[in-house]
Amino acid sequence: MTSLKIYLSDNLVKEFRKLAIEIFGYGKGSISEAAEVAFQNWVLENKKILKEIEIPEDPVQAMKGLLKDVTETAVELQHIASKHKYKELRG
Repeated sequence: MTSLKIYLSDNLVKEFRKLAIEIFGYGKGSISEAAEVAFQNWVLENKKILKEIEIPEDPVQAMKGLLKDVTETAVELQHIASKHKYKELRG
């Protein structure tokens, strides 16, 4: 076994500890056991997702030509994006 130092929000830690104790009891190692189950589930879930995604060998080549119809400059696109973001924030 090895250890892993991670940083989580206080609220998440509080909820996790509470559930870990409810499920695995107050005994020694209950938090570690719950964390191991959580990590295993996360790994399994993300392995499934990655199997469904086709990752190209050369991502740059895969993107070639995608923006060929864009006529705006990079600065113009930044202005357009900031206007959309402002609209989202204002509702």
